[in-house]
Amino acid sequence: MKEVVESVRRALRKDPLILGLVGIDVDGETKVYQAMAKLDTDAPYVIIAPAPGAAPISVYGETYAIETFTLQLTAWGRDSKEAWQLSDAIEDAVSISQYDAGIWYFMKGKRITFPQELPDRDTNLVQVPVIYEFQFGKEAQI
Repeated sequence: MKEVVESVRRALRKDPLILGLVGIDVDGETKVYQAMAKLDTDAPYVIIAPAPGAAPISVYGETYAIETFTLQLTAWGRDSKEAWQLSDAIEDAVSISQYDAGIWYFMKGKRITFPQELPDRDTNLVQVPVIYEFQFGKEAQI
C-alpha cells in the first residue's frame, strides 16, 4: 500500500500550483510530507496521513482487484487565507493528477469530508484537514 501513498505524495509535489504555494524546504524538497512535517519547517505545507477506509474488493479468493484508500490531506498555513487557498489547490490536484503506483492504476479520487478550519494554539498556524478517498485497481497478472 505504501506505493499508493507515495504516488499521491509525488503527484501533489509535482503539482505546479501546490509547489508555488508551499515552496521548497531546506533539503530542496517540495513541502508535502507524510505523517508529519520536518522539524523547523515553515508553513505553508501539506501533510498526508492514512485514515481508516473501506475494505478491498477481492476476486477469486484473496486476490484484491480494487483497493480503496482513505487519506487525510491537511493544508497548513500561517493564517486562514493561506490554509484555505492551499486546501483548494489540493482538491484541484487530486482530481487532475497522474498517479504512478506500480501495478496499481488510478481509478478515481474524491473528497469525502467537508473541509473545516482548525486553528492550532501551539503553533499559531491554521490547518484545514480533509479526508479523500482514492480507488486503485490492480492490473491483471499474465
